[in-house]
Amino acid sequence: VPGKEEFFETLRYFKRKLETTGVDLRLNTRVSADELAKGGFDEIILATGIAPRTPAIPGIEHAKVISYLDAILQRKPVGQTVAVIGAGGIGFDVSEFIIHQGVATSQDRAAFWHEWGIDAELEARGGVAGIKAEVHAPARQVFLLQRKKSKVGDGLGKTTGWIHRTGLKNKNVQMLNSVEYLKVDDAGLHISIAGGEPQVLPV
Repeated sequence: VPGKEEFFETLRYFKRKLETTGVDLRLNTRVSADELAKGGFDEIILATGIAPRTPAIPGIEHAKVISYLDAILQRKPVGQTVAVIGAGGIGFDVSEFIIHQGVATSQDRAAFWHEWGIDAELEARGGVAGIKAEVHAPARQVFLLQRKKSKVGDGLGKTTGWIHRTGLKNKNVQMLNSVEYLKVDDAGLHISIAGGEPQVLPV
């Protein structure tokens, strides 16, 4: 995910710690209660992670609906017009991932300065006055949706939420709250906003 490349180092660190501490790591392994009972363990800790929740929306099984894991892991193709259901941290990450194209500006200081309109030479007042941001065109059109009435992204981190919201806004992501999901069909995602008239997002 653009902007989160530092997590590669976190993963590398923990992978190395598993190696140096002699942890017996077994991936892709299904275990039964009987096997655990016979394993001779002093303690058993359940830390199985999460599975994406499938919302109860009529038509959710439609072929055009994919999970966020399918999108991020690129297991299924993502269309040119996309509705992301859920505007928490994962929804923001997925939106950033699917609109991004080219080099991540978080890995290129000059590109970051250009994207946010920053004068690295500090000749402009405050380093920003009169500097026009150069935002790359998004790879696709995205609608980021949530059921809650609160501002989209309101639950993000206090110190970083603003840049995530602004980054998506700069790339024309339409962020909608108070959304009721009516159904999914060949025409797209049918919704209503704040109890208003039904409308269709052509995704």
